[in-house]
Amino acid sequence: MDKLAADGCNFHQAISATPVCAPHRCSLMTGKYQSSTGMVINELRMSPDHQCFGQSLTKSGYRTGYIGKWHMWANQLGQHDLIKNGFVPPGPYRLGFDGFWAAYNFNHVYHRAPYFPDDPTPHIRDGYEPNGQTDMAIRFLKDTKQSADPFALFLSWGPPHLPWTWDNVDSEHAELYRHANLPQAPNFSNVSDPDGDDWQKLPPNYEQVAVDRSGFTTRRSPIWIGTWGC
Repeated sequence: MDKLAADGCNFHQAISATPVCAPHRCSLMTGKYQSSTGMVINELRMSPDHQCFGQSLTKSGYRTGYIGKWHMWANQLGQHDLIKNGFVPPGPYRLGFDGFWAAYNFNHVYHRAPYFPDDPTPHIRDGYEPNGQTDMAIRFLKDTKQSADPFALFLSWGPPHLPWTWDNVDSEHAELYRHANLPQAPNFSNVSDPDGDDWQKLPPNYEQVAVDRSGFTTRRSPIWIGTWGC
């Protein structure tokens, strides 16, 4: 990895065009703002009519690979476990990633997690999902180095996306924090944003909810508020 960084481009800073997952991914793939792609919220399907990064790579002779979360396919709110929402069929809606594919549209169960290759049969990973995805990426690199052709591999992990429960994180690293004292962030507030969506609003018993979900004591219960471009 050090040689790859030294010989290539190593970006130390990144800026997201939006803090929402699917719109951010579409901006990443097109170089356009979400107002231009039409992907202004999650659970919309990205139009393949835009000129996308994967299409440009494929046209230029690159072997492409995509591993992990996609989140630009499903066109339904919720129901992420349905195969029709998780499996992105080969074709234009893979936005030019026509090579190796081991992905799913949306999932944040990080143990025994599913993924789909080129057929709608769920393949279940053993162990912690990011570890399996990384192993798959390493195999892709080893296989690809035998060819002189250029390649582009996207490795899209689910973490640090919630849920952060003891049974959904890597047990080895979770134990490092089981008894840690994690203070609230300096800018934390227990006052809900009056203009926020319903999912953002804190319930009156938010501390107990955090304890129930995380397993921390009330004094040490971490509260994460916000969203991201995962």
